[in-house]
Amino acid sequence: MLRVGVIGCGAMGRSHIDRITNKTPGAVVAAVSDVFEESARKAAEIAGNSCKVYTSGKDLINDPDIDAVVIVSPGFAHKDDLLEAIKAGKRVFCEKPLCTTAEDCRTVMEAEAASGKHLIQLGFMRRFHKGYIQIKDAISTGDYGEPLIIHCTHRNPAVPESYISP
Repeated sequence: MLRVGVIGCGAMGRSHIDRITNKTPGAVVAAVSDVFEESARKAAEIAGNSCKVYTSGKDLINDPDIDAVVIVSPGFAHKDDLLEAIKAGKRVFCEKPLCTTAEDCRTVMEAEAASGKHLIQLGFMRRFHKGYIQIKDAISTGDYGEPLIIHCTHRNPAVPESYISP
C-alpha cells in the first residue's frame, strides 16, 4: 500500500484526498498538512483511516510512514517542501506552479538533478495542451476571422466567487 501525504488542504487538496481515498486502489492518504490546523483536521476526516495531521509540510515529508507526497499548497510555498522532499528522497506530485520565480524553479530542478533521481511530477496545464495551442493560434492569426463567441469550460464542480469569465 502506497502511503501518501497531502500538503495543502484547501478545495483542491481535499479533492486529491478524496480521489486517492475513494478512487485509487493501492494508495491511502496517511497524513495531511496545512498551516491552518482546522483545515487539516477536516481534510483528514475525508481520508478516515486514522490519518495523521500536521501543520508543517516538513514534518509530514519527514514522517517515515509517508512514501510519497502531493503538494497542493499555494505556489509561493512549494519551494521549501519540494527541496525537503528531494532531501528525503520522496516522490512528489506538485500542483502548478512548480515555484513562483524562475530562480526558485532552477534551485528545485538543480536539487532534483543532483539527487540522481526523478522525484517530481508537475500538474498538467491545459494551456500547453495541443488543442488549446491550436485554438490560440487560430485566434491569433485571424485565419478564421474574428471570433464571435468562445466557450471554454473546466470540470471543477465549483469555483470561488472571485473566478470570473473575463
